[in-house]
Amino acid sequence: MLDGGWQGHLNEAATQRDVVCVCNQFLTMWSAAELAELPESCRPKAVMDLADVNPYAVKLVLELGDRDSTTARTMHRMSTFFTKAALRLAEIATASRGEVSHDDQLHTAFLTRKTTG
Repeated sequence: MLDGGWQGHLNEAATQRDVVCVCNQFLTMWSAAELAELPESCRPKAVMDLADVNPYAVKLVLELGDRDSTTARTMHRMSTFFTKAALRLAEIATASRGEVSHDDQLHTAFLTRKTTG
């Protein structure tokens, strides 16, 4: 399974619903054999909904621990994708409330410091 391009799909997602759709598309790319490499407690639901993404990302990260190399590689790919999906959901939620993201605040502070220093 190739992971290339999934970050771009997440970045292009304009709504939380779009992010969930990308998550479900991502999961369809995994074969039954690949999913079986995940610990049983970390196997994803057949269909994710909005309420599933963040808790699943956290669960994967917490379960990384000591694993054999195949399981560790599979867990890392899955946890990386879902962590990025959770971050994209947070970005969209922040934007919809009209708040400035932490990254934007840091960027503005950097630019301000650069022009005054």
